[in-house]
Amino acid sequence: MTVPVQSDDARAAFHGVSGRHTRAHFARAILEGIAHQYPRLLSVIDHSGLDVRRLTTCDGEARNATWNQIKCNVMNRAMTPMLRAEAPAVGAAMLAGISAGFFASPTEAIDAIVELAPMVEPDPNAVAAYAEHHERWLDVEQRLLATETDTLTAHR
Repeated sequence: MTVPVQSDDARAAFHGVSGRHTRAHFARAILEGIAHQYPRLLSVIDHSGLDVRRLTTCDGEARNATWNQIKCNVMNRAMTPMLRAEAPAVGAAMLAGISAGFFASPTEAIDAIVELAPMVEPDPNAVAAYAEHHERWLDVEQRLLATETDTLTAHR
């Protein structure tokens, strides 16, 4: 399985659009579409034998409570946002502190520097709805990729 599904010729699509949909609906649909990639990514990790006990989100996406909740609901997994969202800078500071002998270990650096927001739990009602949506999303994805392949083949 290739994760995420890669196609340099892929284009965005909104499925099921009606006249009642607003810009807010489209913005949320974009977030939900991205979130529907996460279960596929998690399945690769789960099947690798790694024991992932906690999911943490960082950088810009950690700052938006709605986005965090959508991801948790789609994955049906809890997630903890970092309060200091700039992960590369935080990581560089931890490595510098370890190199300078300020921290004895990476674990000590993490404990001293990383600040976490409260854990975001999946909403059971939303999880059920997103599970239904996920199946439809996978179906639409497959149909779009098949159409794209047919179109590309016809133009070659």
